[in-house]
Amino acid sequence: MAKVIQKSNVDWALRPSQHIVGHHALRGIASVSVAIMHLQMATRLGFPSLQTHLAFFANEAVDLFFILSGFIFAYVYAGEGRIDWKDFFVARFARIYPVYLLSMLVVMALDAVTLLRYGVAYRSLSPLRILLNVLGVQAWFGHATSESINLPAWSVSVEIFLYLATFPLMIAVFGRKLKAGFGLLLPVCCACSLITAWCYVAFEGGDLHSPPRPVLRGIAGFVAGFVMCGFLRGRNWRVSWSSLWFCIGTFGLVLVLHPTFASGTFAARVAAWAFMAMIVYGTFDNKSLPGRWFSWRVFDVLGTLSFSLYLWHIPVETVLRRVLKFVTHDSEVESSRQFAWMLLIMLSLVSIVSYYGIEDPARRRIRMYFGAKKNRVPDDSPQDDSVPAHGAR
Repeated sequence: MAKVIQKSNVDWALRPSQHIVGHHALRGIASVSVAIMHLQMATRLGFPSLQTHLAFFANEAVDLFFILSGFIFAYVYAGEGRIDWKDFFVARFARIYPVYLLSMLVVMALDAVTLLRYGVAYRSLSPLRILLNVLGVQAWFGHATSESINLPAWSVSVEIFLYLATFPLMIAVFGRKLKAGFGLLLPVCCACSLITAWCYVAFEGGDLHSPPRPVLRGIAGFVAGFVMCGFLRGRNWRVSWSSLWFCIGTFGLVLVLHPTFASGTFAARVAAWAFMAMIVYGTFDNKSLPGRWFSWRVFDVLGTLSFSLYLWHIPVETVLRRVLKFVTHDSEVESSRQFAWMLLIMLSLVSIVSYYGIEDPARRRIRMYFGAKKNRVPDDSPQDDSVPAHGAR
């Protein structure tokens, strides 16, 4: 089990290996919620109430990933003086690219099989589209989900933008003096929540994933998380305060996600973003009540497997559905409860194999090959990495 913070006012920049169990768990919960929502839509099991809740939260979960990402990068890197940028980018590449590339190649292979069997592909694989996805920049220039070969990977593309542009800019601005007061935290969070809500509702009938909205959402969440970490850094907060903010954020988010309130209005989006920020704020301390809850093994497993689960849930569903249709000749096989259970088991196994057989070994070998230093980013860093997760609409 990871070490627990011993002092609330610890200088986090000097404790880069600290494992924040609450944030690790949030990453897993958000990834699972997005995967369930997508698979519910794909399997058509007919739970309209469940789909309503998840469809609203799945979009918000993406913003939760971005907030967590900004927080963890400030937590690990800001204030340490000179950053070894070569080591930083090698670590980021090693962390996300192997599984990202492999899952994309699997989807391309599935499309090739569809083309050979039916004479038409599920999506167009033009050389430009393949190049943009290989480089991980598809969400920068085109429609985020339409241009992503593996649909959920659009947020990985946004993360790459945050690595290359937003994070270096934040380091240039804050440097070693990552200490933000309430006078900075409040306006930054207000502005970021408004920007995110605008991305959802601007222009009636507009598309959430058309540029520049995906990148703007990523920047807003990352900057807010970064400044939030600066606000907490060096402060002597009592554990009870973090628990209080977690309870307020959770209760408020549940209310906003209720069908009565989840209308997708501008105010609802602002409120949902604000409550998620409170949850992130309230789970930074391992000694708090949320920290003890999230130290349970099930949350640790979800957080560890979240990136693989996120990138593989659509390819796994596609493979299983096509295989069962071919074997059973049942065109509605995905509507059965048996299919849902088989999908759950298969996705769990694939995620375990992906993490322990691909993601973790590849990360270590790539870093060793390039002579990178010992990884300063904890393995529980949010989607380190954040990612994940593809929006619902």
